[in-house]
Amino acid sequence: GGSPPLTSSSVPTSSSSSGASSMDNSNLSGNVMIGVIEQTVEAAFRQICNDIFTSGFEKGSQNLANEDEHLHLGIARSLFRDLCCMSGGDGSGQIFLTSSPPPVRIALVLHVIEDALRSKELFAASSSLRKILKERLCPAIHKLMKSYGDRTTLGALMRVVVNLETLYFSDIVEDSEVILVGLVRMMETDASPASTKEVARAPSDLWRVLYPAGALSEIIQYGEGEILSRIIEVFELVEGATNIIGLSLEVSSKWLARPGVVCSRSIHHDTSTLLALIREKEGVDHALPTTMLGIMQGIVHFCSQSGFAEVAPEYWAKAIDALVVQVHRLVRDHSIAGLDDVLGLTKLLITGLEKAGMQELRMMMLSGLCRQAVSGLREPLASKMDPSVIKIYEAILGTLLIVGNQLNDAHWSTMFEALESLDWYSQESQMGPDEMKLKELLESLFSVTTQWPRESRASLIEGLIHGSRMQLESLARSSIGPLATRADPAGKVTVPNPGIRRSRRLFGLVRVHQVMSAWLTRKASDEPQNTGTVPSSLWQLLTGHLVSIGRISDEEEFRLEAITSLVNLSSLALGGNSGLSSSLIVSPINDILSGSYLDSNISALQGLHQLLESQGEFVKGDSSWTAVFQSLQMAVQNSDTSSAEPLVAVAFRSIQLIAGDFLPSLSVDTMRDWMKLL
Repeated sequence: GGSPPLTSSSVPTSSSSSGASSMDNSNLSGNVMIGVIEQTVEAAFRQICNDIFTSGFEKGSQNLANEDEHLHLGIARSLFRDLCCMSGGDGSGQIFLTSSPPPVRIALVLHVIEDALRSKELFAASSSLRKILKERLCPAIHKLMKSYGDRTTLGALMRVVVNLETLYFSDIVEDSEVILVGLVRMMETDASPASTKEVARAPSDLWRVLYPAGALSEIIQYGEGEILSRIIEVFELVEGATNIIGLSLEVSSKWLARPGVVCSRSIHHDTSTLLALIREKEGVDHALPTTMLGIMQGIVHFCSQSGFAEVAPEYWAKAIDALVVQVHRLVRDHSIAGLDDVLGLTKLLITGLEKAGMQELRMMMLSGLCRQAVSGLREPLASKMDPSVIKIYEAILGTLLIVGNQLNDAHWSTMFEALESLDWYSQESQMGPDEMKLKELLESLFSVTTQWPRESRASLIEGLIHGSRMQLESLARSSIGPLATRADPAGKVTVPNPGIRRSRRLFGLVRVHQVMSAWLTRKASDEPQNTGTVPSSLWQLLTGHLVSIGRISDEEEFRLEAITSLVNLSSLALGGNSGLSSSLIVSPINDILSGSYLDSNISALQGLHQLLESQGEFVKGDSSWTAVFQSLQMAVQNSDTSSAEPLVAVAFRSIQLIAGDFLPSLSVDTMRDWMKLL
């Protein structure tokens, strides 16, 4: 008990400062002595209880058939029952003469209960002792979770909960999930988004949320989701009877999205366990987001085994939002410590959502990462790439190497800017080892497409084309350089600004050419039957894009690059196993010649001559030769007097080539057309 508190009547009335100082020192010494005595007594009490439990197991296990009559085991059972009753405020003790308030601290009682729970052999030796878990301990826990009092008591309570859930699930099946939901409810306090100013105050009672979160995280991650698996097994629902997985995912997402909350620590920091959290006196505001991330990580790892699709999509959407927010804050703060954990979790989440067929949610995650990557590359090109941006790109490219063959054209179109920005950066900046690694990953991504199914390759090409078109339209509207735009009758936008960096325009052309040329040069033996052919709709989309650029772009280099790509791909398509008709392959050149740029028309005619010279034997059928003759005829019809001479000179070379090599293969009608053209 100690001495009674000092009152005003017990304090000396002398005004002597030395007397007052002496009294203060005496009181301080007395309080220290009282504290030492209390700690000694509590340690002795805890040790005696542990000795009783140990004795109960060692001697009681010798005669398990009569456990109810065994003295030592009976004493241990009565002691444990009294401790449970005392923790819950129940005065029906068998050993202790319990009172209200209890004669010892509740935190001390909970520590002793934890010690007992850790002695699994003791409970294995006594079924009646295990019954007390459900009959006495669980009700006490429910009560304490609503009114636990101070920080020390809450910490001790959470330790009891962790041991009870992880070691004795089979004995408390019906109560197990209710306790978990109780933890979630405790975490919901102030979980809703608040203003940055409110969070910046770092409330001193944040431990009221942190401790339940630490307990839930440890329980969820125990045995790689063993507790969640057993709940599902019992209730035959992946969410459990009370949707514990969804609720846990929701509340952790809310905290991670809350203003001012940043995962600045690694999830493998010392505060990764509840005991470490309790021992940590400072930095609670740093430990909280890491602990919430641990909850989310445990759920994602568990769902990667049991199935993502069984959890409602709205919970995954909230988790994705929270993770994207964390990535943004970590990049903003140039914080690397927690970024690896967050990005590792996003990669696992994307892969799991892909397996579950949740394409929109998967793309939501990838899009969020891409936005952060692009925003991080808007620094001056002379500067080194921020390490956090490097890690984001590593996560994006690593994920795409795994799930890229499952994405559709809309997905690739969305990611176009991020991939293009990295490609642009790699050409315009001095690359260090980390940046070079990213460039290698980017090249690997486009190289591996040769192993993808036909539909996956087609989706990538379509996405690159759509992304390129959007980029060109954006550049045309940008404030850099002249803004005058023009459009052809089909609505294609002209890019009027030659001041834009060359690489930013050519990314789409170069990568489309790379993927399509690899496709066209694959051997027929490398492709399953009928899967190596190029869909005619894809070819028309591709050639239409190249023709649009080659015919109306205001930048000469850009126009000629598109025409060169068109001719090379047409040559590969004619001589390979594209499955396309020769008329479909050679016709696009005719469309370029309807433009007004002399250099484009000359380049197109030169390309046609090159095509006939290298692959002319594969031009089959009247429709194909008719398309060739139309292109040669347009070279003259669409030119004024000043430009007719160079065009006619180039076209006449092709007419001569046809006469020398292909006249015998022409039909009567097409030979008549050739004579008219001559």
